[in-house]
Amino acid sequence: FWVALFEPFGSEALQYYTKYWTVYEKNENLLPFNGVVIYNRLLWLAISSAILAFMYRYFSFTQTAFSFWKGKNSERVTKNNFGGITKINLPNVSFDFSLKQNLKTVWSLSNIDFKFIVKNWVFIAIVVVGLMFILITSLSAGVFFGTETYPVTWQMLEIPGGTFGLFINLVTFLFSGMLIHRGATARMNHLIDVTPTPNWVLLLSKFIAIVKMQMVLLSVIIIAGILFQIYKGYFNFEIDHYLTELYGIRLIHFVIWALLAVFIQTLFKNYLLGFFVLLLLSIGLNFLPAIGVEQDIFNYNSDPGFDYSDMNGYGHGLKYYYLYKIYWFLFGLVLFGLALLFWTRGVEQSVKARFADAKARMNNSIVIPTLLSLIAFVAIGSTIYYQDNIVNDNKSAKEQELEMVSWEKKYKKYDHKDQPRIIDVKVDVDLFPKERNFVANGVYTLKNKTKNNIDTLYVNHGGDAKVSFNVKTKLIS
Repeated sequence: FWVALFEPFGSEALQYYTKYWTVYEKNENLLPFNGVVIYNRLLWLAISSAILAFMYRYFSFTQTAFSFWKGKNSERVTKNNFGGITKINLPNVSFDFSLKQNLKTVWSLSNIDFKFIVKNWVFIAIVVVGLMFILITSLSAGVFFGTETYPVTWQMLEIPGGTFGLFINLVTFLFSGMLIHRGATARMNHLIDVTPTPNWVLLLSKFIAIVKMQMVLLSVIIIAGILFQIYKGYFNFEIDHYLTELYGIRLIHFVIWALLAVFIQTLFKNYLLGFFVLLLLSIGLNFLPAIGVEQDIFNYNSDPGFDYSDMNGYGHGLKYYYLYKIYWFLFGLVLFGLALLFWTRGVEQSVKARFADAKARMNNSIVIPTLLSLIAFVAIGSTIYYQDNIVNDNKSAKEQELEMVSWEKKYKKYDHKDQPRIIDVKVDVDLFPKERNFVANGVYTLKNKTKNNIDTLYVNHGGDAKVSFNVKTKLIS
């Protein structure tokens, strides 16, 4: 009884009355409010009222804290804020909203966002896992037909392949959403929205932070490659080759993905939903050839690729790679312009309100660059399509398969014809890499090792090459 009476919150008082209730009574009866429960509430109401009255009586805006015990020389001191008027000369503040200052703001904000990324444990985990993946993969690389080769730089650049590129894309998709929605996540978006900072400054700073992150991830390939070369005792690192391929060639591929990620994440309120949509797009684009969309101009960020050779470097294929990357980068700029129009700023975020905001933001500074990028994108795409489909004969995979079937049916009858065997070859080849041409002269010595006479030779050669034959026969008894 006494425990129930002096218990502050009254739970013991309720248990005092309901201790012997059955399950049925606990489900059906109302909570009791009599006896000990009332006394408990009145007692603690009196105690709390006394504390409130005491605090109200002795509360004061004093410079020193309240104390029950005073020292010998202690005294209460009340701060007097009204002893006089002091004139303060405030410094003159100048406001600078110039383009130069906005660009400085872009760089400063990108550094802040970049620090947010590199301190995130998700990013740190990706870097560590990526480094370990490259090193482990390197152990089984560089072996051709059982023969180990030197870990030259171009081999180290091929080892990461598309797997580490997938890591970079996943981190790009994730952190682009986290940065764009960072203000809302931290509940600071309304304070950011009322600042005089233009939308393009906020969006461009986040995009630059993403690109910085991609550059850091690409540097992991350099670190892993050099560490493995040192492990194998190979010290011709070719740093210029690393930097040229990673930052001069491959980086633009990931930048174009970042432009798409910024656009998609701007459209969605939830960055995880935007990440899921980007993941579906990146996976789904790989299946476009299965439904007949095979040309690179219709598959986002596709390109003909490039190869490196110690003989002629990147050869002729690099210019076509850059052509396609410029083509898709222009489309990425169009997406960036649309992201500026649909950038969320303010309280209202309905679809209708965002389209109204986009319409209101259509000024020359956004519309003209976006429109010029779209025109250049269409012009380059039309030129590529004309060259691939009008000037040249472009055949789909299905058409090539049908041609192969026709070829097999046409020449199947020669499958079991007796033919001589090549027993000796001597070929002189002159290569012209810049002209993408060669001239070859050779002597093939063939011998009839069958028991039948052979009156016809069947030669399979490239249809596009100019080939002439000078056949000499010699009868050996």
